[in-house]
Amino acid sequence: MKSFAQVRESTSTEKKIDGIKVKFQPNQKGVVVYVEGDKLDIYPDMNRAVKMASEFVKQLKGMK
Repeated sequence: MKSFAQVRESTSTEKKIDGIKVKFQPNQKGVVVYVEGDKLDIYPDMNRAVKMASEFVKQLKGMK
């Protein structure tokens, strides 16, 4: 039988945007975005979450 943590992880999606690890995890309020393990924000839908994550990664790359 799967544990709660395994079930929760199965609903999340991980991507690499410009070489930076980004995780999208849906919940009751929307989609939570994690960039390199740090919580960025909660967005109402997946399209907006992906758009804002890519924008954040661009800004992060510009600072380095």
